[in-house]
Amino acid sequence: MDQKKIHNLKLIYGIALAFIGLTMFLSALLMHNAIKRNEADSKIVNLSGRQRMLSQLITKTLLILERTKDSTEQKRQLEVLSKSLHDIQQVHLGLQHGDPKLGLAIRDTTPQIQGLFVAVEPYHAKIIQALTTLLEKSTGPTIDQGMLQRTIDVMFANEPSFLSIMEKITLHFDEGAKKRIKLLAHLQNSILVADLLVLYLVFLFVFRPTLKNLETSVGLLKDSEERLRAITDTAGDAIIIMDPQGAISYWNPAAEQMLGYRSEEVIGRNLHELLAPQRYHAEYQAALPNFSHTGSGNAVGNIRSFFALRKDGQEIAVSHSLSAFLLNGEWHSVGILRDITESLKQQEALKHSEENVRLLLNSAAEAICGIDLNGNCTFANPSFLKMFGYTDLVQVIGKNVYQLTHHTSPDEVPFPVEKSCFHRAIHDGLQIHLDSETLWRSDGSSFPVEIWTHPQVTNDRLVGAVITFVDITERRKAEEVLQQMAHYDVLTGLPNRALFSDRVQQALAESKRDRKCLAIMFIDLDKFKPVNDNYGHAVGDLLLKEVANRIKLSLRESDTVARIGGDEFVVLLKNIKDAQDALAVGEKIRTSLNMPFMLTTLSLEISSSIGISVFPEHGSDEVALCKNADTAMYQVKESGRDAVRLFM
Repeated sequence: MDQKKIHNLKLIYGIALAFIGLTMFLSALLMHNAIKRNEADSKIVNLSGRQRMLSQLITKTLLILERTKDSTEQKRQLEVLSKSLHDIQQVHLGLQHGDPKLGLAIRDTTPQIQGLFVAVEPYHAKIIQALTTLLEKSTGPTIDQGMLQRTIDVMFANEPSFLSIMEKITLHFDEGAKKRIKLLAHLQNSILVADLLVLYLVFLFVFRPTLKNLETSVGLLKDSEERLRAITDTAGDAIIIMDPQGAISYWNPAAEQMLGYRSEEVIGRNLHELLAPQRYHAEYQAALPNFSHTGSGNAVGNIRSFFALRKDGQEIAVSHSLSAFLLNGEWHSVGILRDITESLKQQEALKHSEENVRLLLNSAAEAICGIDLNGNCTFANPSFLKMFGYTDLVQVIGKNVYQLTHHTSPDEVPFPVEKSCFHRAIHDGLQIHLDSETLWRSDGSSFPVEIWTHPQVTNDRLVGAVITFVDITERRKAEEVLQQMAHYDVLTGLPNRALFSDRVQQALAESKRDRKCLAIMFIDLDKFKPVNDNYGHAVGDLLLKEVANRIKLSLRESDTVARIGGDEFVVLLKNIKDAQDALAVGEKIRTSLNMPFMLTTLSLEISSSIGISVFPEHGSDEVALCKNADTAMYQVKESGRDAVRLFM
């Protein structure tokens, strides 16, 4: 190609790159703006969600204050209420006017959002006023119950509307973010299509014709001496041409760099006298006559290793290949030398490294084995033998690792070989990590294992995989203990408040779907405090365990009993016909708890106060049902205890 064509090609290529770069910059800029906008919207959504959370926390705290008589607990709940009041005011001001501390640099002036903020203001103001008044009048040793009840009434009257409007604000910003993302996705797809079209057109009308011209040019250059010289001059190996007397006639730049002589210093000089150490001279002199007549010898056509002398007198290890060619009836030779000094060092290092790897494998705590493409074991360390119950490498080398360890599922059903991680490792060539897999020992016992597979590739070809195993039996036991502690009461083994709440949510969803009733029952033990005071907490703990057992025996398997406080229990009754069913179960529990408890040498008697609320008569959600059941239970307490009462 001439220079004009090359210039035009560069110009078109530059224009195409500039277009693609511009579109990519535009796409990145749009994405950046969308992300910044969505980040701002997310902060508003988070703050509106925080408003809802704080409102619900205030309601919960007020309900706790309503039923607690302990002054210390009252003081603690008032502190929670005070902090929640401060937080809800700060978040409200941030949403209304902008607050850099909350991540809102400016006020949102969207008419629709401002309308929602105007609508929410009366409800927010009433809630704040009621809470502020309650806190101002609750500085003494007792709480004004009348004021507390009025505050609760204000919350129940205003909180639903407050939460509803905050939800609308959240939905507004969520929908805006979705629209922007959708529009951006369409725009980016359009940009991608445009970029691909430009690339295709450039390839079709510019690069493809250019490539054909280049192929023609390369074919012509192959037959030229200039091409040969370009190749030798840029070769990484030293290329030296010698005449029939062994004198140097060509010396390429790589030879200059490797051996330290410039070309003009060596042309015409005898190669072996210049480069070969003295110990090789006799062999060379003996082989030279035969080469001069026949162009053959021990070195011709073979690769040999020996040492060569640099200009500075240093010996370097080289590999040497020699070929002969006839020129004007005389045999000339071409020698190619490669410096293998570093290669020899690497071989020595590799040998040392292999020994270190062998020591590492043998001392590793993890079980490690190698498999070939048939899944057969190629090596295994002592930890592998120990983990899987083998005593000798003969028992595993050459054996299929899948058949040894992974043949069966945890439920003792045959495990398909194509789903085995070993099969995937050698057929897909992937690194695989499984954090919980069941494998089998030689004695037939199973255990949980964490597995890593690493493909083995030699000369760009998959030849097998290395598998690492870690026995996670103890980890699994620890996880089960932590799971138990997170969801169950340590003393009684009953579900705790969190697990009970989860089951209530599930039961409510089922009841709403199937249009059935359920009941929540709050149980508080009467006369429990004297047991702790008179006999100590050890006896009190035994009593609580027996109470838990008696309540469980009074329920169906589908029901749930949980311990939510010192001597407070709560029961979930699913799929009941009506409130009378719940009252019957409550009486059954009360009667059971009235019977004497035989604890070691003691016979103790207690009673219980039980309050019940029924879905859907007494509430449609967990908060309302629990509040009403708790209220009914406190009414029993106030009217003499030892009774069951339905919320009225």
